[in-house]
Amino acid sequence: MKIDVRWYYRSEESIGGHRQFHGSKEVFLSYHFDVQSADTVEARCTVHSSKSYTKLNAIENDDFFYRFEYNSFTGAFNPDRVAMFIAVPWGWCVLW
Repeated sequence: MKIDVRWYYRSEESIGGHRQFHGSKEVFLSYHFDVQSADTVEARCTVHSSKSYTKLNAIENDDFFYRFEYNSFTGAFNPDRVAMFIAVPWGWCVLW
């Protein structure tokens, strides 16, 4: 039996490699589709958008999320930027 699959990439598999802001359960959505033998499937997982992932009541071992689309041929990401928020204790910097 054959199945249609959509590939997701882990940060380590991308051209830029793993970055500090990548989540441990983050994968990259790609437009790489393939037909595989059902016998080659190792396990099933659920990939959520980052928005729906943050709304989960419980995160299971087979839950993952994506924030980026990844072009595996060019190494380009969409979006190519992401907002990062860093918690800084009040009064931490006296130079401001």
